[in-house]
Amino acid sequence: MVLLATASNDVLASVGHLRSRYGNWLTVSAYDSMLEVLGCLQPNLVLLDMELPGLHRGLRLKELAGPCRTSKLIALCHTPSDDLELDCIKYAGARGCCPIKSSAEQLENVLAAVERGELWIRRSLMTRLAQELTDTLRGQAVKLEPRGPVALTQREREIALLVCAGNSNKQIARLLDITERTVKAHLSEIFRKMGISDRLMLALRFAGPLEQARTAVA
Repeated sequence: MVLLATASNDVLASVGHLRSRYGNWLTVSAYDSMLEVLGCLQPNLVLLDMELPGLHRGLRLKELAGPCRTSKLIALCHTPSDDLELDCIKYAGARGCCPIKSSAEQLENVLAAVERGELWIRRSLMTRLAQELTDTLRGQAVKLEPRGPVALTQREREIALLVCAGNSNKQIARLLDITERTVKAHLSEIFRKMGISDRLMLALRFAGPLEQARTAVA
């Protein structure tokens, strides 16, 4: 099932061609209605218009993390910005952000990527996200664990945090006095245990504990 949350005729027109690909399609036009549907159903995909009446963006984005935990959320932006996209990913758990005026082909690519469990995020934002994680790691002396029941060894945890801090495999090898081949082997095992495929997904899995660390010292 796909849940489309929008009150905009422009959005309806933009995603209309996707209905033929997804047979079970439900549309709501207000934020409260979307929460009601999420509370009763478990749609595979949620397409959220960031201009949805009642959303108020930053004020309510964090509320979506719980209701959307079993769904893959894609934010549809009328006026995309770095801050908005990062907020959607960090606070609402969005798996991708897409401009409303994207081509039909790009919209299909976004949905297909998110369905496969990938993130759809601009390359320019990956660097900014990594820098935020780096700043937090340097500023907070706390013990961090990835979200979910994942048992990493001490060495794997060290490597994961160094990756989140933006270090390359060569830098990690030098810092830990091990070979790059050993770093790659540990990373492969970390990815396998956590069910992920890249360094960005690893950083996002640690984003929850990092946010808790910020709150604890605020």
